[in-house]
Amino acid sequence: MHTLNLALKNIYASKNMKTNVVTYAQCNWLIEVSDDAMMIKNFILRLPMFNDYSKMKLLAIAEARLASWIIILKKFKVIKRGLKDMFLVIDEACKEMMM
Repeated sequence: MHTLNLALKNIYASKNMKTNVVTYAQCNWLIEVSDDAMMIKNFILRLPMFNDYSKMKLLAIAEARLASWIIILKKFKVIKRGLKDMFLVIDEACKEMMM
Protein backbone atom coordinates (compact mmCIF):
# COMPACT_ATOMS: atom_id res chain seq x y z
CA MET A 1 0.00 0.00 0.00
CA HIS A 2 2.89 2.34 0.71
CA THR A 3 4.20 1.99 -2.86
CA LEU A 4 0.72 2.66 -4.21
CA ASN A 5 0.46 5.78 -2.06
CA LEU A 6 3.77 7.04 -3.45
CA ALA A 7 2.69 6.37 -7.03
CA LEU A 8 -0.62 8.15 -6.52
CA LYS A 9 1.15 11.05 -4.86
CA ASN A 10 3.21 11.49 -8.04
CA ILE A 11 0.09 11.37 -10.20
CA TYR A 12 -1.71 13.92 -8.04
CA ALA A 13 1.39 16.13 -8.03
CA SER A 14 1.39 16.10 -11.82
CA LYS A 15 -1.94 17.95 -11.84
CA ASN A 16 -0.45 21.40 -12.16
CA MET A 17 2.89 20.69 -13.78
CA LYS A 18 3.42 21.43 -17.46
CA THR A 19 6.36 19.01 -17.55
CA ASN A 20 4.07 16.08 -16.73
CA VAL A 21 1.39 16.62 -19.37
CA VAL A 22 1.65 13.06 -20.72
CA THR A 23 1.45 11.43 -17.28
CA TYR A 24 -1.50 13.58 -16.30
CA ALA A 25 -3.32 12.91 -19.59
CA GLN A 26 -2.98 9.16 -19.09
CA CYS A 27 -3.74 9.04 -15.37
CA ASN A 28 -6.17 11.89 -14.67
CA TRP A 29 -9.05 9.40 -14.63
CA LEU A 30 -7.66 8.19 -11.29
CA ILE A 31 -8.22 11.62 -9.80
CA GLU A 32 -11.80 11.67 -11.09
CA VAL A 33 -12.50 8.18 -9.70
CA SER A 34 -11.04 9.08 -6.30
CA ASP A 35 -13.11 12.27 -6.12
CA ASP A 36 -16.27 10.36 -7.08
CA ALA A 37 -15.56 7.58 -4.56
CA MET A 38 -15.15 10.06 -1.72
CA MET A 39 -18.31 11.94 -2.72
CA ILE A 40 -20.33 8.71 -2.80
CA LYS A 41 -18.87 7.57 0.54
CA ASN A 42 -19.82 10.87 2.17
CA PHE A 43 -23.34 10.61 0.75
CA ILE A 44 -23.80 7.04 2.02
CA LEU A 45 -22.46 7.87 5.47
CA ARG A 46 -25.19 10.52 5.80
CA LEU A 47 -27.95 7.99 5.14
CA PRO A 48 -29.04 6.47 8.45
CA MET A 49 -31.13 3.89 6.59
CA PHE A 50 -28.01 2.30 5.07
CA ASN A 51 -27.43 0.36 8.29
CA ASP A 52 -30.78 -1.37 7.75
CA TYR A 53 -29.63 -2.79 4.39
CA SER A 54 -26.05 -3.84 4.97
CA LYS A 55 -24.49 -6.01 7.65
CA MET A 56 -21.07 -4.52 6.97
CA LYS A 57 -20.68 -0.94 8.02
CA LEU A 58 -19.03 1.64 5.81
CA LEU A 59 -16.83 3.34 8.35
CA ALA A 60 -15.27 6.70 7.80
CA ILE A 61 -11.75 6.19 6.49
CA ALA A 62 -9.17 8.86 7.02
CA GLU A 63 -8.40 10.63 3.77
CA ALA A 64 -4.84 11.30 4.86
CA ARG A 65 -3.55 8.63 2.54
CA LEU A 66 -4.03 8.98 -1.19
CA ALA A 67 -4.98 5.33 -1.61
CA SER A 68 -7.81 5.54 0.93
CA TRP A 69 -10.26 5.79 -1.97
CA ILE A 70 -9.11 2.36 -3.16
CA ILE A 71 -10.13 0.96 0.23
CA ILE A 72 -13.48 2.72 -0.18
CA LEU A 73 -13.99 1.16 -3.63
CA LYS A 74 -13.21 -2.30 -2.22
CA LYS A 75 -15.78 -1.73 0.54
CA PHE A 76 -18.33 -0.59 -2.06
CA LYS A 77 -17.91 -3.96 -3.74
CA VAL A 78 -18.54 -5.78 -0.46
CA ILE A 79 -21.65 -3.72 0.40
CA LYS A 80 -22.96 -3.64 -3.18
CA ARG A 81 -26.07 -5.76 -2.49
CA GLY A 82 -27.08 -3.63 0.49
CA LEU A 83 -26.62 -0.45 -1.55
CA LYS A 84 -28.76 -1.83 -4.38
CA ASP A 85 -31.52 -2.86 -1.99
CA MET A 86 -31.46 0.52 -0.27
CA PHE A 87 -31.63 2.48 -3.52
CA LEU A 88 -34.45 0.30 -4.83
CA VAL A 89 -36.49 1.24 -1.76
CA ILE A 90 -35.59 4.92 -2.21
CA ASP A 91 -36.51 4.74 -5.90
CA GLU A 92 -39.87 3.13 -5.14
CA ALA A 93 -40.62 5.75 -2.48
CA CYS A 94 -39.82 8.55 -4.92
CA LYS A 95 -42.06 7.02 -7.59
CA GLU A 96 -44.92 6.75 -5.09
CA MET A 97 -44.49 10.38 -4.05
CA MET A 98 -44.70 11.50 -7.69
CA MET A 99 -48.02 9.72 -8.23
